[in-house]
Amino acid sequence: MNTLNKFLTAITLPTLALVSSAAQSVEISNGPDRLNIGLGIKVESSPFVDVSNDSIPIIAGSIKQGGFYWQGNELGYRFIENKNFQFATIIRPFEGFDLEANDLSEGYKGFEEREGKMEYGFSAAFNTGPVVTTITPLYNGEGMSLELDASRKWVSDSYVFKLKGYVRYDSADYQNYYFGITEDEMNNPLNHKINSAYKADSGISYGVKAIASYQVSESFYVQGLLEAGKLDSSITDSDLVDSTNIFGAAIGFGYRF
Repeated sequence: MNTLNKFLTAITLPTLALVSSAAQSVEISNGPDRLNIGLGIKVESSPFVDVSNDSIPIIAGSIKQGGFYWQGNELGYRFIENKNFQFATIIRPFEGFDLEANDLSEGYKGFEEREGKMEYGFSAAFNTGPVVTTITPLYNGEGMSLELDASRKWVSDSYVFKLKGYVRYDSADYQNYYFGITEDEMNNPLNHKINSAYKADSGISYGVKAIASYQVSESFYVQGLLEAGKLDSSITDSDLVDSTNIFGAAIGFGYRF
């Protein structure tokens, strides 16, 4: 991933979005919110063959004004918002996976670039007591996705802890964009370690995320994230993929204006 893509990806990551009292009202909130800005670093894995773990700088934050909001990697407008239900149209810039020839070892240098894309769609959140369930259909210009997640928060005067589990369906077109291998790529002399072309089917991934935020003072906070997931096992049939296990860890600090 080149420096520009790393920066563009970093400014939209969700890692430092859940902050202080703003985090206490992420799912069901009312009224304007103060601006939160966080800085940090994240280490994340890659499913692609011979691509090492990557360290990414993070600039993220959150704010809400009326129905409009920015929350980490998501921009949106809530048409319906009350304590039990909310419905929003959303945009998530630079989602997905990035891959460039420079990321790969010899024998895999002839692949066309894969890049994170803007995903847009709708989000419906249901507050059923301590658990918030969210359904999110998405489209990124290559294919469709559907997410289902459930999350719960524990809040005190000084900290917020959030645990989230998710299941995500990605269409064949979506998976094929990132993990497929065309005949031209297979026959490229630079890809001499590739044995066959590959066309991906639709797939299901799942995972869990844990985010903790501690309020150091009225304005300053520190935050950390751990995430682990599993991509659809069928993509291991692609010679471009060597692992369906994904993970990430991050730490950072922020300021609430």
